Amino acid sequence: MERVRTWVAGAVVGLLLLPGAGTASAGPVPAASLAAALPTPTAAQPRLGFVDTSDELRRLNLSTDGGGIGIAAAGAQPEAAAGTGSPAVLAAATQPDLGTVPPIFAFPDRQDFSVRDGHRVDGQAHVTTLSDSDSLVAWVSTQDVEEPDPGGAAAAAAAGPDETDVRTRFGDVYVNTIFSGTPGPDIRITCDAAQEVHPVVSPGGHHVAYASNASGRWVVMVAEVPPAGDGSCEAAAPEAVTADDVDSTWPTWLDDGHLIVSQTNADAPLGALYRIDLGATRLDPVQLTSGDVGSTQPDVRSTGKAEAFLLAYTTTAYRPDGSIQFMQLDDDGRPVQRVDGEGEPMFDPDGNPLYTIDPYQGAESSRVQGSEPAWAPGSAFDLLFTSTQDDPAGGVWVGVWDTGNPPQFQGERSLVDVVGVTESHPTWILDYDEGESSTDFADLAYTSEVVSADVTDVVADDGSDVRPVSAEGFFPSGDTLSSFAEAGAGVHYSPDGTQVAYSTPVGGEGDTGMALTLARADDLTDVPFDYDRDDDDIDVDPVWSPDGTSIVFVRAASDGDGGHQPPHLWLVSVKPDGTFGETRQLTQSEAVASRWDTGPTWSPDGTHVAFSRISRFGSDNPTASEIWAVDVATGEATQVILSECGCGGLAVFGRSPSWSPDGTQLAIADLVTDIPADSDLAIDARGAIGLVTLAPGDVTRVVAVAPLTGFDRDGNPTAARLLVDPSDDPEWSPDGTEITFSGSPAGQARLRAIWGVTPDAATVREVVDLSGPQRAPAYQPFTDLVLTMSAGPVAGGAATVTATVSNTGPALVRDGTVTVELPAGLTTPGAPGCTQSAALVTCALTDPLPAGQTVAFAIPVQGISDTTRSTIPGTVQTGTPERVVTNNTASVDVGGAGGVGVTLALSSPVAFVGGRPVTATFTVRNAGALPAQDVALATTYPGIVTVAPSGGAPCLVAAGVCPIGTLAGGAAVVLTATLDPTIAFTGPPQTGPVTGTVTTTSPDPGTGDNTATATLEVRQPVVVLAPAVARPNEVVFAVGHDFPPGEDVDLGWSSGLLSVRNPVVVRPDGSWSQSILIIRDTLLTRRDLRVTDGQPSPTFGDVQAPLLVVPTSVDAPTFLFRK
Repeated sequence: MERVRTWVAGAVVGLLLLPGAGTASAGPVPAASLAAALPTPTAAQPRLGFVDTSDELRRLNLSTDGGGIGIAAAGAQPEAAAGTGSPAVLAAATQPDLGTVPPIFAFPDRQDFSVRDGHRVDGQAHVTTLSDSDSLVAWVSTQDVEEPDPGGAAAAAAAGPDETDVRTRFGDVYVNTIFSGTPGPDIRITCDAAQEVHPVVSPGGHHVAYASNASGRWVVMVAEVPPAGDGSCEAAAPEAVTADDVDSTWPTWLDDGHLIVSQTNADAPLGALYRIDLGATRLDPVQLTSGDVGSTQPDVRSTGKAEAFLLAYTTTAYRPDGSIQFMQLDDDGRPVQRVDGEGEPMFDPDGNPLYTIDPYQGAESSRVQGSEPAWAPGSAFDLLFTSTQDDPAGGVWVGVWDTGNPPQFQGERSLVDVVGVTESHPTWILDYDEGESSTDFADLAYTSEVVSADVTDVVADDGSDVRPVSAEGFFPSGDTLSSFAEAGAGVHYSPDGTQVAYSTPVGGEGDTGMALTLARADDLTDVPFDYDRDDDDIDVDPVWSPDGTSIVFVRAASDGDGGHQPPHLWLVSVKPDGTFGETRQLTQSEAVASRWDTGPTWSPDGTHVAFSRISRFGSDNPTASEIWAVDVATGEATQVILSECGCGGLAVFGRSPSWSPDGTQLAIADLVTDIPADSDLAIDARGAIGLVTLAPGDVTRVVAVAPLTGFDRDGNPTAARLLVDPSDDPEWSPDGTEITFSGSPAGQARLRAIWGVTPDAATVREVVDLSGPQRAPAYQPFTDLVLTMSAGPVAGGAATVTATVSNTGPALVRDGTVTVELPAGLTTPGAPGCTQSAALVTCALTDPLPAGQTVAFAIPVQGISDTTRSTIPGTVQTGTPERVVTNNTASVDVGGAGGVGVTLALSSPVAFVGGRPVTATFTVRNAGALPAQDVALATTYPGIVTVAPSGGAPCLVAAGVCPIGTLAGGAAVVLTATLDPTIAFTGPPQTGPVTGTVTTTSPDPGTGDNTATATLEVRQPVVVLAPAVARPNEVVFAVGHDFPPGEDVDLGWSSGLLSVRNPVVVRPDGSWSQSILIIRDTLLTRRDLRVTDGQPSPTFGDVQAPLLVVPTSVDAPTFLFRK
C-alpha cells in the first residue's frame, strides 16, 4: 500500500543562489545547442532483509558404559552437546531443578551427525517403530527442487528471482526405512506447491498423516505409503480427514483407525485437541481438551494399563510460552477423569471433572518451557521435547517420568542445545537399553538449523522478489563460537537506504573469522570496506548510526590461541567515501564479571545504543539477559530499569531490543519484569515481544510496559498470538507504523517466517515465508521527496527560477540531485555547485537532507520573452527508495505572449480540518498593450473545503464565472477566496485541485497562461489511545498523526486529572506520542482525551479519542498467566 505523502513546512537547510556572474561556467550555454532530456524518477519499493537459513535432519547416538557413571546429581549442568563455551541465554532468572535422569542422559558419549544435508531443507522427521529391526521415518524435504545456479549474489540479483530456488519452495513429504539394513530410495508422498508439515506414519506403516495448506486452510491429510520404487505421488492418494473451515494441524496416531489433531476454531482460538475417526462411517471430531487455554502438538503412547493411552501435548496453562501437559485416555480414546489417592473422582476449581495431569506436580520448580513432545517407543516413560530454557532459539531436552498413575516427574536435561541455533522436532529412533550389555545406548533424530550466514531480502510491502544478498555459507570448525556467529550474522541498511551491511566468513577452510561487508542496496555490488580487525575476530550484527557516520557491531575478539573472548559492542566510523575511520571497543567486561553484549540498536538521536547483556560473576551461573544502554560518547553503560514502581529500580529482562523511530519506546523479545503481577509495570512476555516506554530525557528509565505479541495483561491472546508463537527479533519500520519479527505459526513446528505487527498490537501480517527458517529482519529506509518550482519577477528578460526540495521522510537523504531543463531560447550563466550539459542544469545535494527539512536551488535564467510563454520543467532523484515519485516533478512558466493570463497562489498547500483557512489568490493580468474586453475568471474548488470569496462585487459566488470587464493594457486584478477546511472525514489526507481560467473577447495571442491550477491537501488530525480500556494507575499511550508539523498540541481529559505537562510538540512528519498515567481519581467511566491548539487562530480543530476506565481487579486469568 502506498504511503500517503506528508507535507512538511520545514526550515530551509541550504539556499544555493546561482548568480549571473563569477560562476564555474565559461559563459551562457543556449538551451537548444544540444539535445537533452530530463531524467525520469523511478519508484523503488523499500526492501526487508533477514538472515535466511535452512534445516537439516541430524541423528544423535547416546551411549555409556554403565559402570561407574551413576545417576546425575540433582541440578547438575553437564556441558551442552555442541560445546560452544558460551553461557546459557536464560529466559528466567532462576535455574530449574533438573531432578535425576538415567546415566544414558546424564554424561553420555555422543555422536551427532547429519542425516540429510546439502543446500536444501530437510526436517520435521517422525519415526514409527514397526518392529525391533524395522522403522519408518516420514519427513519434509526440498530434495527434488532444483538447486539455484551458482554465481554469487550480484549475479542472482541481475538474473531475477528463480522459481526453482529452494528458498521459494516448501518441499514435499517423503517416507523411507531408517537405519535398518540398506534403505531403499525415498518414497515421495506429495507433489504439489502447497506447504506440508509434521508427517507421521501410522502404527501399521501403511499410511502417513500430515497437515497441508493446499485449500487455503490447514487440513489434515492421510495418504497411503506406496511400495518402494513406485515413484508416483498419485499412488499415495491423499485424502482430507478434517474440514477446511477450521485449521487442523499436528496429527498423531492413536491407532490405525484414529488420529488426534490440534484444531483452532472460534471456541478454541489457541488450539484444542480433537479425536478424528478414520472409519468408513466418519463421526464428528470429539473434543478432548478445553479451548480455555492453548492445547497443541499432541503425541500419544500406549501404556499397557487400564488407562490405555498417555497423551502429551503443549499447553499455555502454566506459562505463557508453553510447557508440557499430560492426559490419560481409555481404550476408546476418551479422556479419563483423575482420581485422588482414595480413588475418588477429582474436579477442577469450577467443579468440572478434572482430566488433565500436571507433569510437574510436586516438582513445579523443575517446570521449563516445553513444546513438541515425543514419547519414547520403549517401556519407559521418556519424553523428548523442545525447550527454550537455556537458549531462546530452542534445544532438544529429555524428561523422565515413572510409570505410576499419574506419572511422577523423575528428572530432565538438555541433550542438544547449540546457543543461537534452533534444534527442534525431536523423534526417537530407539529408546535406551538397560539390558545385559555393559553399554546403554539411545538413538534419536531432530531438526537443526544449518549454521550459515546467508542473507536474503524481499520487497518489504508484500514479501515479493526474493533476492539472495549473501549466500556465502559458514561451516566453521573448532572453537569458533559458530552458533553465536550464525545467530547474530545480521543485516542492516544504511540510514539513506543506499547500502547494506552484513557479515561474511573470511579466510579459508578451518578459519574462524567473520567480517563486516558493505554492498550497494540496488545491485548488491560490493563497496570497498576495510577496517581494523584480527583475522580470527568474529564481527556480526552491524547496525548503522542514524546519521550514517558509524556502524556499531558485535565482536567476539580472537584470544590469539584459536578461541574467542566474550562478545562486546564495537564501533567503526564510516567516511563519506566509504572508507573506514577509527575502530574502538564500546562495551567491555569488568574485573568482577564477564559480560556478553549482543543485539545493539541505536537511539534515533545517535547518542546511545541499547543492547542485551548477560553477566557471569565468578563461577556463578550467568544472569538472565538484561537490557542496558551505553553512551556512545563516553562508553558508560547503564542498566535500563523500572523506577516508577517504588522499588528503587529493578532490572528489565529481555533480548534483541529495537528502538522506535521517535525514541520513546523499545521493542524487546522475551520481555519480563520481576515485579508483582498486580503492578502496572508487570509483564511476562516470555516467548513473545513487549514494548517499554522510556521516560522523556532518560533512556534508562522505564515508565510503562505493554505486550505486543503473546498475551495481554488479562491473559487474553493478542492478535499476533492467535497466529504466531513464539515470536522474536523485533525491528521497527523507519516510519514507526510496523514492527517486524521472526516467528513460527502458532501450534506448529518451528517454521520461522517474518511477520509484521502494528505498534498497537491490533493488526498482524505475514511478510515472507520461505522454505527454511528466517530471522533477524531489517527494514530498508525509504523517503518521499517533493519538488516545487517558482519564478521571480522578470526584469530585462531575466528572472530567478527556484527549485525547492522537501524531504518528507522518514529517511535521511544523502545523494539527491535536481535537474532543470531550459527550453529553447533560454540560457543560464551557470552556478557554483551545479553542472550544465546542453539544456540540462543539474544541482546536487552537498549535505545530508534530514526528514522534515528542505533545500532550495536558485537558478538565474536569461532570454525570457515578454511575448512568448516558456515552461521550465524539473525533476529530483535520489538513491534512497521512494514508493511515490509523482511529486518528484514540477514546472514553472516564465515570460508571456501578451493578452490575458492568470496565476494562482495558495497561502499554504496543506490545510488541517478545523484549522486556519487557506487563501487562494488569483492574479489576472493583461500583458498586452491594448485593453482586453469582457475579461472573466472562472474558478473551481475541491469539495473538501468551504469557500468564501473575498474579491468584492461582482465576484461574490464561491465558484463559477466572475466577470471582470475591460482590463487595460499592463493592468492586473487580484481576486482572493478563503478556503476553510471545515468538512471532517476519516482516512488518509484528501487532495483536490483549485483552478482559475481567464477568458476575453479580445484577441489573445497566447493562451498557454490562461489557466492556473494548484493542488490543496486537507488532513484530518487523528489521535489513538492504546489500550482503549485501562485501570487507574495504568499507562496508556497516545499517538497522533496528520497534525501540523512543529506546532504545539495541548492534551486534556473531558473529565479527570491529566498526568502530563503540556504542550506536546508535533514532529516534522506530523506525528506525536505521549504516555499518560491514569490517575486514580475515582472517575470510573468513559472519558475522552481532547487534543487542542490553544492559539487564538488554531491550526487544527479539536480532536478526541475515547478511553474506558474500569475498576482495578485481579481475576483468575491474571494469576494464570503470570506465574
